[in-house]
Amino acid sequence: MSQKTISSQKKVFDYFQSKKPHQQTDMSKNPSLSELVPRKRKREVDENRQVRRNLSQGTMSPPEPRKKAHVTAHRIRNDKVMNDPVHGRMFLPGVAVAMIDTPQFQRLRKLKQLGLCYYVYPGACHNRFEHSLGVAHLAGTLITNILNRQPELKAPIDPVTLLPSASPAVVTPNDVVCVQLAGLLHDLGHGPFSHVFDNVLLKNICPGSSWNHEEAGCKLIDYMLLTNNIDISAYGMDQKRDIEFIKECIVGVSKQECDRRDEHKAWDRPRFLYFIINNKESGLDVDKLDYYQRDCAGAGLRANDRFSELLDTASVVKCTDHVFRLCYPEKYYESVFDAFHIRFKLHRKVYQHRVVKAVEYMLCDALTLAHDHLLLPTYKKDGSLGKAKSVAESLDDLGLYTRLNDSILDLIWHSVDPKLDAAKMILRRIEIRNLYLNLGQVPMAKSLQTRLQKHRGEKHVEFQQRYKKEVESITEEIASYSEGLDACHLIVDITVIHHGKKDGSNPVDQVYFFKKGSEYASVLPTEKFQSILPRTFIERGIRVYCRERSLGAKAQVAFNKWCKRQDGAFSPICSFSQDTSKFHSIEDDEGSTEEDHATDSTDYFSGISCATSGGLHASGSEEFETLVASPSRL
Repeated sequence: MSQKTISSQKKVFDYFQSKKPHQQTDMSKNPSLSELVPRKRKREVDENRQVRRNLSQGTMSPPEPRKKAHVTAHRIRNDKVMNDPVHGRMFLPGVAVAMIDTPQFQRLRKLKQLGLCYYVYPGACHNRFEHSLGVAHLAGTLITNILNRQPELKAPIDPVTLLPSASPAVVTPNDVVCVQLAGLLHDLGHGPFSHVFDNVLLKNICPGSSWNHEEAGCKLIDYMLLTNNIDISAYGMDQKRDIEFIKECIVGVSKQECDRRDEHKAWDRPRFLYFIINNKESGLDVDKLDYYQRDCAGAGLRANDRFSELLDTASVVKCTDHVFRLCYPEKYYESVFDAFHIRFKLHRKVYQHRVVKAVEYMLCDALTLAHDHLLLPTYKKDGSLGKAKSVAESLDDLGLYTRLNDSILDLIWHSVDPKLDAAKMILRRIEIRNLYLNLGQVPMAKSLQTRLQKHRGEKHVEFQQRYKKEVESITEEIASYSEGLDACHLIVDITVIHHGKKDGSNPVDQVYFFKKGSEYASVLPTEKFQSILPRTFIERGIRVYCRERSLGAKAQVAFNKWCKRQDGAFSPICSFSQDTSKFHSIEDDEGSTEEDHATDSTDYFSGISCATSGGLHASGSEEFETLVASPSRL
């Protein structure tokens, strides 16, 4: 540095040192320095200085605290028209659009409607997102058609307020929107892999739990409105009364409550509106009409093309018990039965397909093994990490449950925790199509039906526990017929497929029909339509799976021997998708011998050594000692 530069800097320093404190330069007024000060902070500093100066001079009183800026609840949404591959153009009101654009509803994009059926039917990849939109559309279409045919059900316009007059006997535009929202939000509480989560998985990780997705969905509705600042009153709705009505439509009204309200005429809105989304009287509602068509299209099955007849001709008619219900013309009896029969076919061919059930049980085994070691991160209000929770604990944490979807398998795959290796092995078996072995299926003997149903009158939780013990007992009985076979190697799947009524009755017996010109609607006798009805409306069976393919021969012999000792002595119907030539030399009579097929086994646990996966066992039996068979979903 030159001597001239040093001298110049010294002069500047001496200048500032010679200035008195009150004469020193105000750095905040220097344009080059004021740019470094945030504008908002600078404005607050200047204001505070001015206030203190005025107070010292006595020219003003202390200022009032500054009011916080108003937080906008939610921007008002306009009505929207969407295009759907099943229903075509769908109209949705603005309040529905506001709820669609929330994390809670967008989560449905990551929940497959048919769960693991996608592993058997490649086209069954639709999600609960589009199903919910479809139900909302059908609900609006049905009510609109009814009001067009029966204008006397429309609420009259008040001449003073020029608004529809609300009454339990008439339908207001607000009622229509509420039913549409119930259809939109009815599946909001579903867990990963849909019904597999609450019907199979939770029975393993939360035995005795009474959790169900309908009640969880109702809690999520309140959580969604709160966290997203949605004020439905901005759309002309009542925040409390309408939300309660929406929840009732989702959960459904029980028979006892229906009888009470019918007796005391205690319905707050027209009675038939409560049975459009979840009809606990007849079982025929728009929820089923949508997924019947959508699931058939995804699985490649032919659906009934006459569902539009039911939507176009349904009417609110006074029934023989003097209750106004949603009824159908008598000539459409067959169309109504076809709707229930499609449910039966979907369960038989898709939902309870033998390979689908094998994948479901493998997934449940993997998630059960991973449950204690798979922890999901939580976040505090300030954005910092909170205590990690398991899947079972997420049921009580709505914020965490909002992020729980089918991608839970990715958490297992991406984890480096060696305790999750056993779960990864099962998931790997699914990928390479090395599935649990289906040993066959037999009709359920009457004695066994009585044995499983003898505790039906007990409370739900107690019945499930006793039912579970009976299934475990059956599993042990089958395993006892073959040496070297343990109950932990087998899965007993109780299959019950009906047309909509668990007691095996004709579901159309609960539907009311009317004739043109008739005063009352009534239930039609089954005998009148015997030519189009099946002999039985329910099928019960027992299907057995073997977890280890190396034990498939022993398990097959044990299952055959057990079947011979049941009423009717049915032989299991085997329907293997894999090569079954190795079973041909096995005899199932008392004097037969079992061949050892360990040398040519494709068992995944035997094919992977401990060296490749650390703590994994060569045989998979140790991992399954605590697992129990679970009944199939009904």
